[in-house]
Amino acid sequence: MKSIQILKQAAKFYSKKLYAFFEEEFLHGLGGLCVENTSSDLSRFFVWNIDNSTDLHNWIVNFNSLEGTIECSCAKFEMMGILCAHCMRVMR
Repeated sequence: MKSIQILKQAAKFYSKKLYAFFEEEFLHGLGGLCVENTSSDLSRFFVWNIDNSTDLHNWIVNFNSLEGTIECSCAKFEMMGILCAHCMRVMR
């Protein structure tokens, strides 16, 4: 899995424990989420789980391509310093 460029970069900067959290987020963003654009300028996205779990959460991701910023209602980056699966799914 570490042959993927974003994971290589994360491994350089995060401790082993934080890297494990990041890798889990990355994998979840690859296949367990569905995204719908909710704005005409492609800046606001609604993200939700598509698996059969009982996790009925959804998130709002705001992406500003001009400023190069992205933020999610889960606030994982603000709390842990790790980009969440929801943001990674939108950027995919």
